[in-house]
Amino acid sequence: MKRLIVALVAVYTLAACDKPSEGDCKKAIANIRALLGTDKMTDDAGETAAWVRSCRGSAKKSTVHCAMEASTIDQLKRCGLLKATDFEGTEIGTGSASGSGSGSASGSAPPAKTP
Repeated sequence: MKRLIVALVAVYTLAACDKPSEGDCKKAIANIRALLGTDKMTDDAGETAAWVRSCRGSAKKSTVHCAMEASTIDQLKRCGLLKATDFEGTEIGTGSASGSGSGSASGSAPPAKTP
């Protein structure tokens, strides 16, 4: 029984190694919103908390750091945090956006990509 507990703790610890911190998720979400032009819209604390939980639960550290450091929509797309469907129906999805976020975004940051 003791071995089983030790094994479960080891598996849990290793599984949590590649998870981003809450602070990193918040920074990545803020950067995504800024790049999509939705950062000036009303910020719902409950919605942001849900994005952070999704980020911490399904994103990898490397993906979140990439999203934190992205300075263009193209760089953000290459991070793999967002799905192509997150950009469909917007100027960003068609590639015709100048990166200004001129009102084409939906007003909310998309959820983190699941592995």
